[in-house]
Amino acid sequence: MNKYNKLCSITKEFHILYVEDDEKFRQNTYEILEHFFTKIDTASNGKEAYIKYLASFKTHQKYYDIVITDITMPKLNGLELTKKIYQQNENQLVIVISAYDSAKYLLEFVNIGIEYFLVKPFKLEKLFEVLHNVSLKLISLQKDLNESNIMRLSDNFSWDCKKRLLLKNQLKVKLTKKEILLIQLFIDNIHRAVSFEEIYTVLWGVDRHLASTYNLNPIISRLKKKLPDNLVTNIYGFGYRFTI
Repeated sequence: MNKYNKLCSITKEFHILYVEDDEKFRQNTYEILEHFFTKIDTASNGKEAYIKYLASFKTHQKYYDIVITDITMPKLNGLELTKKIYQQNENQLVIVISAYDSAKYLLEFVNIGIEYFLVKPFKLEKLFEVLHNVSLKLISLQKDLNESNIMRLSDNFSWDCKKRLLLKNQLKVKLTKKEILLIQLFIDNIHRAVSFEEIYTVLWGVDRHLASTYNLNPIISRLKKKLPDNLVTNIYGFGYRFTI
């Protein structure tokens, strides 16, 4: 399998957001990206992109796998867009496309954790290389979440997925049965928000008549006190999300 086919086999199921204000460049690049990705959303400026980013999560309860963004754009530039995306999902993988006159932004991009850059006009070989590297990282992150018995939640906290134990400084934290079920539910759905309906089903099962926010709120409140700050985030009107 050559490099091109290998890359296509990796990327075909990924959902990406591509942001570029230059219509001709956007269309030309889109036609290239179509060879690798079956699900591509585009935006012509940062504001439109951010609206689509939030709307996609609301629809699919999952963030884009990869965001590809230009820097110099109207309404919201690439740096501002990336910062707003990181406020929603600090683990989002972002590829930044920069022109030579955008060098002043690059250091700040590096400082906020961006690893992948393309300089206009980029060569196809360089595009393949960056897509390959970011795709492998995405697969590695997903594999770590799926296969690792111990998931690190913060500097002091971790979760043993096999034994269903919460550990603080390697010591067991006492949890109720429902707290254990709730943490495992969040861990199993780490890339998306978990709805109230899903939580009710897991915590109360056949005793569904007991399921309500009135009974759930005290469980969430007690669990938050046993976890690092801001790990459990409320999604108003929908449910909760685990943010690691």
